[in-house]
Amino acid sequence: MTNQALLYQRCKSILERSKESSDSTRLFHQFPQTVQDAIASKSRLGIEEMPIVCCSLDSDNWTLITSLQLISCRDGHLVALEWDKLSYASPVEVGDLAKNPQLKLQRNKLRLEMSDGLEHELALDPKTFHTFWKLIDVMMLTRGPQDSV
Repeated sequence: MTNQALLYQRCKSILERSKESSDSTRLFHQFPQTVQDAIASKSRLGIEEMPIVCCSLDSDNWTLITSLQLISCRDGHLVALEWDKLSYASPVEVGDLAKNPQLKLQRNKLRLEMSDGLEHELALDPKTFHTFWKLIDVMMLTRGPQDSV
């Protein structure tokens, strides 16, 4: 089995075991073809790059996990982050979320810290936030600097 196939199987397994569910977060190939085409076109995927999981809130707000990078589109602005450049992911805790841990199921923003010190924020579906966060952690560990394509 290829590295991409293993990554796909690992992500698929995490999604299947998750108790969280949402129409906005699923394996990329499970989205309607029109959504797949629009996201693939905007994300400019490489020839060897496999789209794996996507959280699509709407046509201008989505996050795509691929075999090579994490691609986020927020209000039409695209950011592509290579897995080996990501160092840490943590939830954004502001306002009532920071004061009341009982509200953790309402989380919808994830902060990504880069190895160069820059930070990026992702908007995700609160229904699948924890699962998507886990998928990102798994990809950072699996596709980190020690791994080559």
